[in-house]
Amino acid sequence: MSDQAEIRQYILFALNRLPAENAHHQFELMCKDLAKENIMENIIPATGPVARVGDQGRDFLSFKTYLDENLEENTNFLGENSSGDAVVFTCSIQKDVIGKIKSDIVKIIEFGLPVDAIYF
Repeated sequence: MSDQAEIRQYILFALNRLPAENAHHQFELMCKDLAKENIMENIIPATGPVARVGDQGRDFLSFKTYLDENLEENTNFLGENSSGDAVVFTCSIQKDVIGKIKSDIVKIIEFGLPVDAIYF
């Protein structure tokens, strides 16, 4: 595949297959890896008892780091979280993207932990 249109079509085809293959966890991992590479490195998958209370809309989130802010001028390890902000990431393979975003934001806020930024 050398043509960008073909590559785009292949990616769309693969993304559309995810629900049929029940591959939402693989999609979350891929999104986490993309965010870790492009937004900030100090993120981890959300964990906890998903059976009782779900993931509270959090698929992955930032963790507090105590590294020196002057570690390296051009590093993105501290990313937007250098001030200690709590950053939450959420993603979905659902077709109703707007509804999913609204639902996740409500869950994230209602859970009660402070959140400074939400990425979808």
